[in-house]
Amino acid sequence: MTDDEELRDDFGDELTALLHERAREPEAVDSAGARHRARTRRVRRWSVTATVAAAIVVALVAVTATGGGGKSLRVEEGPSTTVTPGHKVVSYRGVHVEVPASWPVVDGMHTQFCGGPFTDAPTAYLGPNDNGPPGCSPSRHLPRRDGVWLFRSTTPYRSAHTKTTASGEQVLAAPRHPRDVVRSVWFHDVQIVIGVGDDPTVGRQILDSLGYTEGASDTPRSGICARSSVPDAMPAPERLVSRLVLENGNVTLDPPAPSDHATVGAADVWRSPNPRADFEQYRVILARYTSKFPAEPNGNGEYVPVNRDILAWIIYATPITHIVGCGGYSIDAFDAATGTELGTISYGPGP
Repeated sequence: MTDDEELRDDFGDELTALLHERAREPEAVDSAGARHRARTRRVRRWSVTATVAAAIVVALVAVTATGGGGKSLRVEEGPSTTVTPGHKVVSYRGVHVEVPASWPVVDGMHTQFCGGPFTDAPTAYLGPNDNGPPGCSPSRHLPRRDGVWLFRSTTPYRSAHTKTTASGEQVLAAPRHPRDVVRSVWFHDVQIVIGVGDDPTVGRQILDSLGYTEGASDTPRSGICARSSVPDAMPAPERLVSRLVLENGNVTLDPPAPSDHATVGAADVWRSPNPRADFEQYRVILARYTSKFPAEPNGNGEYVPVNRDILAWIIYATPITHIVGCGGYSIDAFDAATGTELGTISYGPGP
């Protein structure tokens, strides 16, 4: 069997399938992530680059001892097991795989959306990515990259089928496609996404090393995004005291006049259906709201903003952790006289 045939057999074209499956089938993730992605009108215009992923590499301490059968024992705050020389074990919710020892272990919030989850720097990602997906142009030429990503997922794709790995583990596997650049399997309520790089044996070895140790600690990872335990708790309302220019200059908030008073209460707008992300922090601000968009033509060939100097309640969100990939910025504006939503904007990075 040629390498291409083995690739087609073992890994098929799965990033395309993964994106298509996500579009038409529910993906079970941590509840905070499900709520955050429910912002169907919001579009994230940012993603994590290979440079950022490489910049947040963590140095993990391992204890190594010689074992039998030409292998060595490596202990890394997770399951103790005999591993292949030059490799290490990474564990998430009891599920563990072997990866090359040089791969950094990074929080799953830093996987990419456009061009596949992995970067040019092979990386092991642990945990979900709860960021809202950015606008991506479809591509038929996705890059082949090594990597692995483990995150909680209790509902496999309906099209998944049973597969037995080389080590004898029973998993559910996504269907294979001839030119897959990733492969997904489900094991003990964890989805394992494996990148298929130029050498398909790297990904195949990861799949073959799959195992489970009940109660095993998660492997330490870098780039962890701080999260609030009470994301739905309303912050104390405030009156703006100095100008804020937000969303790359497209939104301006000015302090309200001393005589300005809201007819609609802050608690009423906070109860809007827009969900809160636990990795972002919020302010509820009474301000004079001006936004460049939406805009309408004025008859002179010029476009005039629709919302200008309106007394409004602003729900302003910023990341708790100021690392690219740990959330973004958003503005929800509500007319303080009527409660009508004036605009919902998500953007990043920067205020």
